[in-house]
Parts: sequence; structure tokens; C-alpha cells
Amino acid sequence: MRILYVLVAMYIPGGGWMTATEMMTEEDLHQFLFEHGDRIYTYLCILCRDDDAASEALQNAYVKFIEQVRRQKVRRESAAQYLMTIARNDHFSQRRRDGRSVVLPDDTIDTAYQERASREELARELQLVLLDTIEDPSLPEDIRLVIRLRFIEEVGVDVICKETGRSQATVYRLMEKALSILADACRKAGLNLEEVGL
Repeated sequence: MRILYVLVAMYIPGGGWMTATEMMTEEDLHQFLFEHGDRIYTYLCILCRDDDAASEALQNAYVKFIEQVRRQKVRRESAAQYLMTIARNDHFSQRRRDGRSVVLPDDTIDTAYQERASREELARELQLVLLDTIEDPSLPEDIRLVIRLRFIEEVGVDVICKETGRSQATVYRLMEKALSILADACRKAGLNLEEVGL
């Protein structure tokens, strides 16, 4: 993404927040890239199946997009979709020029986005379960400490041994108990243990 910030900086003197008009202006581009750049790049990575090709497609699309913004032809509310369309069409045109077939239809891309959103939601729910568990005063302090260190901070067993002053064998037993407690907490929260990985 850094190369895109450089590209935009070459075209835009300064930056700023959006004004009250309906059409997008050059001053809006920094904020627009900050809010939508990663999402559009991810879309292209899924479409191209190659990071370098996605970066190239996004750079080409951004040059065209900036030109349309300069001509006052891009509406704010549809700017992200418009840039995606430019990038997608540019990618397909390049594939046709290269004599390669298009890889992913739209429904496959939509499914990939839905799966990613589902994984992100699951990760948020699991994080809440972990935080609730380490705040539970009914659990032994050493179990809560192991859950915090291993499953939230994701440190190694040797670090947990130093923090708790326990042997590896004891730490592994505590981790087994912690996993059992977390599995119960996930069930109570309605999470699928297979999806969570417990």
C-alpha cells in the first residue's frame, strides 16, 4: 500500500477532509485512500490471485480514477464502487491482452468476502470470550494468567514458565485445564468449537 500513498502524493498537493459538495475533489483523495485502499487492494488480490498483479492493477486504476476526480466526474457516495469497477475492468482488459482467461466470476469473489467477514466476526467473538474468561473471579489466578499469556498475548510456554514460576509439565497441565474452560465458555456463547479450533 505504501506505493499507492506515494502515487497519490505525486498527484495531490496537500490533503484534507471532504467538503459539502456531492462530487469528489482532489482534496478528498487522501482520506478516501485511507478508508478504502486496503479493501480495494484485498478485492484485487482475490481477483488476481497475485499480490504484484493486484498492486499493478490498483496503481493503473488509481491513475485513471484521479483523472476522473480532477474532471469532477466522481460522486462521493459511489467513489469506492467506481474505483473497484475501474480496477476490475483494467485487470480483465490486461488478461485479455495477455491472452489469459478470467479466473474468478463475481459470485466467487462475493463468497470470498463473506467468508472473510465471517472469520473476522468469529475472531471478535472469540476475543470477547477470552476477555470475559480472564475477568471471571471464580477461576484460579494461575488459570486466568495462562489464558491471558497463551491465548491473548500468544507467548511461548517458556515465557509462561518464567511468569508463573512453574515447570513446563505444570504449565502444560494448566493449559489443558484452560482449554477445557475456554471450550465450555465458547459453547455457552454459542460458538462452534470446530470453527474456533478448540
